[in-house]
Amino acid sequence: MKKLTLILPLFVACASAQEACKPIPSFSLKATDGKTYTQKEFAAKPTVVIFLKKGCPHNPKSAPDFNKLPGLFGAKVNVVAITDADLATAKAYAKEIKLTVPIIADAKLSVINAFGAKRSLDMAITCAHDKMIAQMWEGYSQATLKELVASLPGHGGPKLTVNLSGFPAKKQSGCPFGM
Repeated sequence: MKKLTLILPLFVACASAQEACKPIPSFSLKATDGKTYTQKEFAAKPTVVIFLKKGCPHNPKSAPDFNKLPGLFGAKVNVVAITDADLATAKAYAKEIKLTVPIIADAKLSVINAFGAKRSLDMAITCAHDKMIAQMWEGYSQATLKELVASLPGHGGPKLTVNLSGFPAKKQSGCPFGM
C-alpha cells in the first residue's frame, strides 16, 4: 500500500495534463543570461517555460506579465522562455521587448517541437518529481496561471497564494511556430 501512496500523487498530478506526462527532452542550449541550460535544470525543480516566436507582435505586450512570474513563484520554481532564434538574436530580442526572464535560444526549434508548443505565448510546466513535462497551456490568462499555481505542489513546488488580477482575464495567444 505504501508504494501506491507514493505513486498515486504523481499519477494524479499528471492525469489532468493536456500533454500527458511526456519526458523532458534532452538538450543543451545557451540563454540570454549567459548560462547553458539542459533538461537537468528543468527536472531539478518545477520550471515554467514560456514559448516565444521571434518577431510576434504579441510578445512585447506580454513581456511585463512574464517579468512578474519569478517574483510570484520565488526561488523554488524556475521561469524561462524559449525562442526560435540564435543566441545573438535572442539577446537583441530580449532587450527589444524588455523581457528580463532568461531566453533560451532554440534556432532549430528542437525543444519547442519536443514540448509541443504551437504558438508564441504557449506555456508549460515541468514536474520535478518525475522529470516530465506535466502540462501545456495554449496561451496564458488569469485562468491558466491559476491552474499553474494550483499545480505547483503536485510538481515539487511550493503552495502559493498569489494575486493574479493584474494578468489578462482573456486568453492571450500569439503567432504560430509553423511546424
